[in-house]
Amino acid sequence: MDIKKDHEMYMQIALLTAKRSYAKRLQVGCVIVKNNSIISFGWNGMPTGYDNCCEYEVVGKLIAAAKTAGADYAVDVYPHYGSDVEATLRAGADIRHGLIGAGVYASHGYERSHIDGVYNTLKVLCGYLEV
Repeated sequence: MDIKKDHEMYMQIALLTAKRSYAKRLQVGCVIVKNNSIISFGWNGMPTGYDNCCEYEVVGKLIAAAKTAGADYAVDVYPHYGSDVEATLRAGADIRHGLIGAGVYASHGYERSHIDGVYNTLKVLCGYLEV
């Protein structure tokens, strides 16, 4: 078994799978592997038969929560998060998804964030949960 070749094969499958996406902003594919066996695969966007509202539904609610809470926020596209959720949806979970978190700066093998970013993330989360 050549792990490098296996990883390259899984990446090629993910790239091919991404072409199935109907997402408007970015098409991403994903392959979930356990013990060298593919257990699921997917692409960002909603599965066939579902409205493709996920691109803006949760993000819109998070933006509204940030504004209501008076939190500083930024909206960005992280291309490697939507597809793992889509694979989870294919496995049967009934969920909506979005990503929130403090801005992280990485260099020299270290990640760091400012306490204000953590506080603003908490404000957005509280606003979203209405607590």
